[in-house]
Amino acid sequence: MKDLVRSQCTILFEEPFWIGLFEKWEENCYSVCRVVFGKEPTSSEIYEWMLACYGKLSFKETQRSERPLVKKLSPKKLKKQITR
Repeated sequence: MKDLVRSQCTILFEEPFWIGLFEKWEENCYSVCRVVFGKEPTSSEIYEWMLACYGKLSFKETQRSERPLVKKLSPKKLKKQITR
């Protein structure tokens, strides 16, 4: 059976550039890679870039050995927190 790999890309503005934060979770390993885009990329530019360059990224492992726990809130609870 193949190992499951989960990955996530977050695009954010870190003055003065837009960056992409690529995270990858494997069996007991968490690794991350930061890419500087410069100007704000469009969704299609990000998609094309990922098709061309994702395999060439050099991920760096961190000390974390487990996947981060993502606590999902119910829509009602989220709405209640927003109104506070």
